[in-house]
Amino acid sequence: MRVIGIKNAISNMRLRSRLWLFFIILFIIPVIVMSTASYWLSFNAIKTRATQYAMQTVDRTSYEIDQLLLNAYKMADMIAKDPTIQEPLRNPLDSEMPKRYSVDLKTDTRLNFMQSYGEQFYGFYVIGENGGKYKSNYCSIRDEDLRDASWYRRIITGYGPVWFSSHVDSFAVETIGQPFVSVGLRVVDRASGRISGAVLIDIEQNQISSKLGSTKLSETGYMFLVDNSNRVIINQGREISPEVLEKLDASQDHQGAFITNLFFGDSKQRSVVIYKESSLTGWKVGGIIPIKELTRDSNKIGFIMVAMLLLLTALYVIAAWYTSNSVSNPIRKLMFLMRKVEDGDLSVSMNVKYNDEIGQLGRSFNIMIEKIGFLMGSVYQEQKKLRKAELKALQAQINPHFLYNTLDSIIWMSKANRNNEVVTMVTALTRLFRIALSKGKDVIDIEEEIEHIDNYLTIQHIRYKNKFTYDIKVEESLLKYKTVKLILQPIIENALYHGIKEKRGIGHIQVLGNDMGDTILFEVVDNGKGMSADKLKALSNAMRNENGPHIEVYGIKNVDERIKIFFGPEFGLTFVSEEDVGTKVQIKLPKVLEVEDGVKSNIS
Repeated sequence: MRVIGIKNAISNMRLRSRLWLFFIILFIIPVIVMSTASYWLSFNAIKTRATQYAMQTVDRTSYEIDQLLLNAYKMADMIAKDPTIQEPLRNPLDSEMPKRYSVDLKTDTRLNFMQSYGEQFYGFYVIGENGGKYKSNYCSIRDEDLRDASWYRRIITGYGPVWFSSHVDSFAVETIGQPFVSVGLRVVDRASGRISGAVLIDIEQNQISSKLGSTKLSETGYMFLVDNSNRVIINQGREISPEVLEKLDASQDHQGAFITNLFFGDSKQRSVVIYKESSLTGWKVGGIIPIKELTRDSNKIGFIMVAMLLLLTALYVIAAWYTSNSVSNPIRKLMFLMRKVEDGDLSVSMNVKYNDEIGQLGRSFNIMIEKIGFLMGSVYQEQKKLRKAELKALQAQINPHFLYNTLDSIIWMSKANRNNEVVTMVTALTRLFRIALSKGKDVIDIEEEIEHIDNYLTIQHIRYKNKFTYDIKVEESLLKYKTVKLILQPIIENALYHGIKEKRGIGHIQVLGNDMGDTILFEVVDNGKGMSADKLKALSNAMRNENGPHIEVYGIKNVDERIKIFFGPEFGLTFVSEEDVGTKVQIKLPKVLEVEDGVKSNIS
């Protein structure tokens, strides 16, 4: 009866409700179950692989440290068995100082020679039961009787290599606060079998620290080294918690891992501790990694799965909604078009098929969009005219400043009786302003623009004769095309005042004009001071009105904006610069024969 009641209840539902119920039962629940299972499987697999990789990294680092220490042990064994080393240890020290000095020199020389095969080690030392003290380096041997030292007694009573973990200063020679690890080996006389002394080799601790530091387990994970007494030798500036040391000490395994809670920054995080015990020294190399960093890739997979689940659910909802609400499609289409209009797309149009109320609404929508587009176009043209007027005003501000400097130069040259240069400068200034005025035109031939910068450079070269040289190379076929006037002079001025004048010695400015097919490319290149990466970024921010550091670029920004107003946003300036090398400014223009009202025409 209950089953029949449920069936009747479902049958009496509205179609939309029934579709939603089937959607939940047949789609959402199975997809959620499958996605969750897939996520946990991938989570565990990635965690296992990441842990294995970390264990391999710790194992490799432990092997590299063991190789360094094994080489030290082999060198100690070779020294202990060397006849040249054993000979001065057999007999009491000679009472005659010249003879003793000769023996010391011979033994030290032998040790120094042997250290040439182990340059990674700080020093080799031999201490004899007869009181002899020998060394391989140039450090001063300690004055006290080293035979009474605890480390010496440990070595001569041991049956193999004796390892000394981190200690400040050498046991045998005078050093200044340097940390070392050392290996010692007793010397057994091969002739008599008695113990005749001890060999000690110092290894600078940074030799081991560098092997730990060069290995990166994860973004915040780090490695450490403890000795067989569970004393921390190297921790890379991190505190190793007592809990970790206790677990390492209690472990009976030579290699393994365990999980614990450790501080990273101000918060505790579940972390995995991986360790490997050296079979040579008994020391343990360990690594600590937050678990969330091991599973970061699985989190990305989980995010992708959730995103795919949401996407599939959205598609299914759209399909179900379409099936149950086919009558509402025109209205939803109109709502969709309205959202596109809100995003700034005024190219949309409602496809009206019927003459009912919805069709009338669609026609009204289309008329409204057309009127909005017309009004926005009108506003744009007004704003463009206003901007052109502002740019002309800025040009008017720039020109008097240049005129003042030039006339000032003419005055002092005239006073100095440099008449030829005065004539040249006045002639160039006259031609320069003739082109600058251009009967009020904003667009001139490229030939006139090149003549303009030639006159400008002539004036500046007279003013700064020993400061720079220049050359202009423009393909003759480009001279007939049109350009916005006064686009090269501000860039050359910028190169002169901010590049060449700040450079030691004579600079050089080169102006190039190249035919690039459908476009023209001008380049202004200087070998001046150049710009750092940060300053180049600040220039880019200022040119594009982006957030971040800015620098003042009124002149060149004026050039870029005028080019874009007349020719379009795909044209304008780009910058390449390297500090203390120079700067290159590229000006991209279209090939046009006429320009009217800021619109290019007659493109060649």
